[in-house]
Amino acid sequence: MTLLRRGRQRFDIFCSPCHGRTGDGHGMVVERGFPAPPTYHQDALRKASDRHFYEVISYGYGAMFSYAARVPPADRWAIVAYIRALQYSREAPIAELPESLRAELNAEPDR
Repeated sequence: MTLLRRGRQRFDIFCSPCHGRTGDGHGMVVERGFPAPPTYHQDALRKASDRHFYEVISYGYGAMFSYAARVPPADRWAIVAYIRALQYSREAPIAELPESLRAELNAEPDR
């Protein structure tokens, strides 16, 4: 869990301004008129290798510049792990969730 916590922290700092906190491609800089990056939830990026994400962080891609000088290699891998967790969060089978979370999903909303 430490890896994912670190990945989330680094993602929130370096990636979410463009990619959004959920990886949908609608971060705050996009809201201010910059081009939107692709969503991590599209099929092509779900199928992309972990190495692909690591290399994009390292070398940049399209309008995205390299983060190699800002994000050390271990943190790049932590970000990749967090991106995978974001992707999985959209497709996680309810039956695989802990009972406490399933109960929370089925609870009536507060009024």
